[in-house]
Amino acid sequence: GVDALAVHGRTKDQRPNDPNNVHAIKAIVESTSLCIIANGGSSNNRNSPINTHQGILNFWRESGASSCMIARAAEWNCSVFRKEGELDNIQTVIDRYLEIAIYYDYPFVMVKYCVQQMLGSQQDSELGRLFLESSTMADLCAVFGAEHKYRQRQKELGMEDRPDHVYSVRSQSDSGRKKRKIGENEVTEMFCPFVRGHYPPDNCVQLPKSVLLKFTRQKEFDPPSYKVLQEDKRFRAVVEVNGEFYSSESWEKNKRYAEQAAALVATICLGLSDQIDTTSSATSKQQQSQQHQQQLQSQEVLPNNQLNLNSDLLSQEEDDNCQNGKSNFKHFKADIAQSTEATVVCDSV
Repeated sequence: GVDALAVHGRTKDQRPNDPNNVHAIKAIVESTSLCIIANGGSSNNRNSPINTHQGILNFWRESGASSCMIARAAEWNCSVFRKEGELDNIQTVIDRYLEIAIYYDYPFVMVKYCVQQMLGSQQDSELGRLFLESSTMADLCAVFGAEHKYRQRQKELGMEDRPDHVYSVRSQSDSGRKKRKIGENEVTEMFCPFVRGHYPPDNCVQLPKSVLLKFTRQKEFDPPSYKVLQEDKRFRAVVEVNGEFYSSESWEKNKRYAEQAAALVATICLGLSDQIDTTSSATSKQQQSQQHQQQLQSQEVLPNNQLNLNSDLLSQEEDDNCQNGKSNFKHFKADIAQSTEATVVCDSV
């Protein structure tokens, strides 16, 4: 059965700037014994008092729900969950977030998305420009002076030699692959986003589709055949190579990238990834990032120990106010997704 229900205070036709209907959420809370999770409390204005620790508490209490779910406010400054109040120095938050991302080996595209949300208007600065140009996890970490920590952690994980374009693959075994039925075809899937910056800008021969096409010609197979799937403004593709089907689990921003991501999966599964040379694409970015490290070292930032994410962000007390006692939810759960970040905070915030 259903143990809990999340309710958003806006309909699917309403936009983020429309007011959140807290009273509708409260009416649902009063009409059921289920644990209700209130959603929609964040404001589209980053600096709104709604997007503060106190604002979250007010939203939760006004809704009467057993817990609340926060997205945008947490994306912009995840220290919003600190009982002492959120930190004003977003650089401190980014530094601590990168420590966690490095330790748990988060995929680059997810880390870049999260950091981009935190930077906000600072993306227009010199640091922001270097950040936006980053196309690998090493590039990104170098911008914030954390490349050494990243390299050291990769060495501990035994992945220091992992190429950028297969950064999401944890090993060359079948453990990173899974088969799924799509239509009438059994498709091999892997999580392999296509990042254009991983490949030389002036050398299309190194792109996954080009490598795959060359392979089929050498084997005298039919050319690769691509089928693109679209959901809203996101795209995925399935490529057929000699009767086998491959696809990336990542959603891409356009059809071309979706086809490249599918081709990337095929090249990895067919043992062709070593034919893709990405080293030259990162050289200039790494040099720029290294120059910028000196600037960062001269800036005064708060010490990382003032932001204890382990206690303030990564754990909350369990919910003891569920009316029927059936649920055993954690009050905080961070689920990093490729295009949507959702953070759940229950009544102990």
